[in-house]
Amino acid sequence: MTTNTLHLPYEFDTRRHGRTLLHILLLADFGCILAIAAILYFTQDPTLRLWLPPAIGVFAMMQIVAGLVVFRAAGGAYGTVGKVHVTIEPDKMLGLTSRSHRGTFPLTDFAGFELRRIGAGGRVGILSIIGKNPQLRITLTATPYENAKAEADFLSKELHLPLQEAKP
Repeated sequence: MTTNTLHLPYEFDTRRHGRTLLHILLLADFGCILAIAAILYFTQDPTLRLWLPPAIGVFAMMQIVAGLVVFRAAGGAYGTVGKVHVTIEPDKMLGLTSRSHRGTFPLTDFAGFELRRIGAGGRVGILSIIGKNPQLRITLTATPYENAKAEADFLSKELHLPLQEAKP
């Protein structure tokens, strides 16, 4: 993404990350169900047929619960950043709402932007808008570092908020 394609209001969507983790865990649960079916079909050992399916079932249920907990923690949000306010809505999936801020916040509630490098060699950039209240931190994007840097520079310039680049 280049700076000439950026405009206000800036729309962000970080729902992909939490949903991907939940989908991975649900696929693993499907694999557990297939394993139970294969064991019941192919094994002749009565003890194994009696105890292994409930054990794998309990493991699958623990994975489902872990997936839902991960979704609540990493679920993400979507919204817009404008010249006057920031609007954010948390992600919802399977009746659960991710732990994210919700509502419309005036731009004066924010102190600036933070850009962090993560991943091998710092190839990924995470751009967040930081509130004056330390609990108000909203992740706007996690993209290749060059794209995140272009977005951070654009938003910092347009909204007259400082940009901090965190050291990896």
